[in-house]
Amino acid sequence: MTIAFCQPLSRKLVVLIPALIGLTALTGAPVQGQIETEQVLNNPTEVAPLDNTPIAQVSNVGTLTDVASNNEDLSTLTNAVKSAGLSDTLSNDGPYTVFAPTNDAFNALPQQTRDGLLKPENRDLLADTLKNHVVPGNVTSNQLQNGPVRTLNEDVSVRSGPNGVVVNDARVLQPDIPASNGVIHTINRVLVPENVRASLADRQQIRGLW
Repeated sequence: MTIAFCQPLSRKLVVLIPALIGLTALTGAPVQGQIETEQVLNNPTEVAPLDNTPIAQVSNVGTLTDVASNNEDLSTLTNAVKSAGLSDTLSNDGPYTVFAPTNDAFNALPQQTRDGLLKPENRDLLADTLKNHVVPGNVTSNQLQNGPVRTLNEDVSVRSGPNGVVVNDARVLQPDIPASNGVIHTINRVLVPENVRASLADRQQIRGLW
């Protein structure tokens, strides 16, 4: 009976391995070299490249507008963004960091201020107020430093410490909510600029004369 054996290794590999073993024994150190893998395997295994895709893309999260729309605590903000015509801004590439007032934050405003901002004729003031919550760039909570931070409107003051992050007089409630074009930090107050408060008061006084 004839017994079939596997084909022997190539002469080159058989000679190379003892030579490497002998050299290692003499020096006491491993020898670095390249063995031509095509002599051993016909189909060498390929190592997959590292996945450097950003987390937001891997998770398939939506844009800032999408993420806010899907958060029940941000429904008032979502409606305000639509009314101010800023939905497209928060849906483009950005990236942006949004300090997002919760529904309770809007409810904490004086009723006259809240109602005034949401009136169609005060759309410009609403837009200025919302821009005061948007910072260019993707800034996570651990990247926020003490001092002024420029928004799409004016500077806000950031204070970061052991008890969390405070923006002007608003406390960050839930930081680092990811979006495909930025990040959201929910806050417990609406950052109404002083010039918006003044303009809103002037307009309400003028309307009160009629």
